[in-house]
Amino acid sequence: MVVFDTTFLRLLLRPDADPPADPSSGRLVTSCQSRIEYLIESLESDGETIVVPTPALAELLVVENKFGPDHMTFIDKHGAFNIVPFDRRAAVEHAEQSRSAITSGDKKGGSDESWTKVKFDRQILAIAKVCKANTIYSDDDKLRKAARKAGLAAIGVHELPVKPDPPQHEMDLDTETD
Repeated sequence: MVVFDTTFLRLLLRPDADPPADPSSGRLVTSCQSRIEYLIESLESDGETIVVPTPALAELLVVENKFGPDHMTFIDKHGAFNIVPFDRRAAVEHAEQSRSAITSGDKKGGSDESWTKVKFDRQILAIAKVCKANTIYSDDDKLRKAARKAGLAAIGVHELPVKPDPPQHEMDLDTETD
């Protein structure tokens, strides 16, 4: 099971969305949509479920207001996607994450983000943890860092491979025709 955050969903659903910068080079990532589509193909062929946490979905629908119905249709039509709410189990996990950070003396857990953003990211992480996800796909550096700290793999679009071109068939030029 894997988790997509708002940035991955937006890059998938909006071909004209601004691409993120590759942290190692500073250059804009190319072919974002096709990279994510190839990832989805791979995940589907492996039988993986793609979790869409409701906090990430809500953020997507706010940012993509006029495209919301189309986005919901896309997500609903693809069997690999599963919208997962911030429920009772996620609330308990969120509380444990927050309590641990507060006990350590830094309620933000080392983040320099706003308290609201930290709590929002913890909701996504809590959903990922209770779903037993192994990977979060995100282009939010802070969320990826928090995910790794929580024991999950975290991958940005710049780390995804581009779909390889299909192999070309060689022409048999030695064949005689009548």
